[in-house]
Amino acid sequence: MLLAAGMLCAATGHSQDLVLRVNRATGALQLTGASSTVVSLAGYTVDSKYGTLDLGNPFPGIRGVDADWKLAGVPDASAISEYNFNPSPGAFNAVDSGVTYDLGNLYDPAGAFLNEGFAFDVEVDDLVLTYADLNFTSPSIGVVEYFGDGDTNNIGITVNLATGTAFIENESPFDQVLVGYNIVAGSAGILNTNAGSFNGLRDEAGGSAFQPPSTLTGDALSELDPTVDQNAAGISITAGQSYDLGMIGDSGGNLQDLAANLSFSFLFAGAGEQERSGFVKYLGVLASGPGDFNADGVVDAADYTLWRDNDGAADESAINGNGDGGGITNADYDLWKSNYGTDYGAGTVGTTSTTPEPAAAGLMAFAVSAVAGCMRSRAFGVK
Repeated sequence: MLLAAGMLCAATGHSQDLVLRVNRATGALQLTGASSTVVSLAGYTVDSKYGTLDLGNPFPGIRGVDADWKLAGVPDASAISEYNFNPSPGAFNAVDSGVTYDLGNLYDPAGAFLNEGFAFDVEVDDLVLTYADLNFTSPSIGVVEYFGDGDTNNIGITVNLATGTAFIENESPFDQVLVGYNIVAGSAGILNTNAGSFNGLRDEAGGSAFQPPSTLTGDALSELDPTVDQNAAGISITAGQSYDLGMIGDSGGNLQDLAANLSFSFLFAGAGEQERSGFVKYLGVLASGPGDFNADGVVDAADYTLWRDNDGAADESAINGNGDGGGITNADYDLWKSNYGTDYGAGTVGTTSTTPEPAAAGLMAFAVSAVAGCMRSRAFGVK
């Protein structure tokens, strides 16, 4: 969209003087100056590549507070534009960092997600600000500044390291239908091998068709709905919804081994869908420190046993690097003794998220023995 009578044509350059502030959380758009430098503003246009401007909400613009301003053309989801139509030579609005115009709550990030193809873990920044000075002789591209916590397309799992349980959740603003997922460990044998305590989606309403692999190896956990009729396959997971997967960690091992050591991928229902990578979050990450040789967060007798069994080792890998440096020696015993009883407590939540692109074909080559012969040819790269 151009300003009236062609006053604002293709922008000739970038400027740091005028800023469009975009609040992802509320959708509010504001025009303001970047500094004390005054912009002699005579007109502006905000363009949206993906149609993220929601004109279902009021658009007061500058004309809402200044009668010399009016719309330039009909605003729509792709562009809004205003200009100062005062016929007096040099009519303009002086804008610096002390002046702010509220344009309205017009930004709709969901529109960007839909048009971008539902890219995961990506904030789509598609707005462009173009403006003209008082003479309409030097149209420029301004700065677009996003802030606030808005919706991000994300589906993934949150793992409780204190209990070994996990739940799958949809953090995106859209309802979806899942037909499969896969959790892969970076270390062998740290995942649950007991299907009885790994409840998965098959225990949820609408998820009875999901099947785990016939054998759980401890290296991966997965489920797939092999229903051939795609209209009947999968389980609905609405925006903000979560499902309890039960125990995913090896109850006989150190659950802290799961931390920053898992990847997650999933498959939507629908012809041509590819496997996608999701996020993994961790709750209850234990802190560790000197003398806590088994890194369970507490310096106790178990740490002495680990030191005793590895005394004389050339490095500290066996005691998780929680000695005094170098090899495992009597000095590490003294360190353990001086810290005996210390509880390092719980740490912060950790998060991992892989690149928001479809995962490599074959990663979810799971449940082959369980669903061979009825798996859809499109699914997970498994034939």
